[in-house]
Amino acid sequence: FTSFLFSCYTIAVTSFFSLINLDNKSYLPTFAYLISLSPILISLFCAQNTAISLLIIILATKLYCSSKRASSFLAGLIFGLLLYKPQLAAPGLLVMLLSGECIFLLGAGTTLLIYYLLGALLLGPLWPLTWIKSASAFAQGNYSVNAHEIASLTGLKPFFYDLFSSAGLSAQKSSISSIALTVAIYLCCLVVCFMKFRAFQKHRRDKKPSSETAKQLLLFGPFAILLSPQSL
Repeated sequence: FTSFLFSCYTIAVTSFFSLINLDNKSYLPTFAYLISLSPILISLFCAQNTAISLLIIILATKLYCSSKRASSFLAGLIFGLLLYKPQLAAPGLLVMLLSGECIFLLGAGTTLLIYYLLGALLLGPLWPLTWIKSASAFAQGNYSVNAHEIASLTGLKPFFYDLFSSAGLSAQKSSISSIALTVAIYLCCLVVCFMKFRAFQKHRRDKKPSSETAKQLLLFGPFAILLSPQSL
């Protein structure tokens, strides 16, 4: 499985380099630097989903940058694969919805339908309810063991709760304040992504070189992955 993750990471990085037109001489040093980063190493050797998520996001971005009508559908089809963990795809799909990218959303919806049909074939038509129940049960156990090392926006809530509690607020006020502040940060991140994406859309319509403007769309990557608890 580690070899599979390494292959996903290699393809993702190679596609990213071609997307930003990285000089061939800089390829190996840059790849070596990236692969040496602790979060990447942990994700590769501890069976995290980071490499898979990055591959999906970058391939979808590369297809979307081609500015062809069919490519938008294919980009959405691939981006929809992120729905294996819905919180990964949700920010990007929301921005696409606000931007009126109907063809992209149609592609993502097709992937969602395929996911549903496969699940229904194995577990019956109500399998999403079973999945939610199982995911919730796992999350509770996971948080009880790993809450201290959660590296994501989700980890902000307990951090703010402890901060407000230590400042003397009651448990109820600390809970409400931590939720409100976390939601506000989520919204700010989403607004930034939306503004960057609108700038990207303008360059895409004008058919300008995508090596620089593609970086705007890639902001979905770190934001989406941060939404997943313990995604390193």
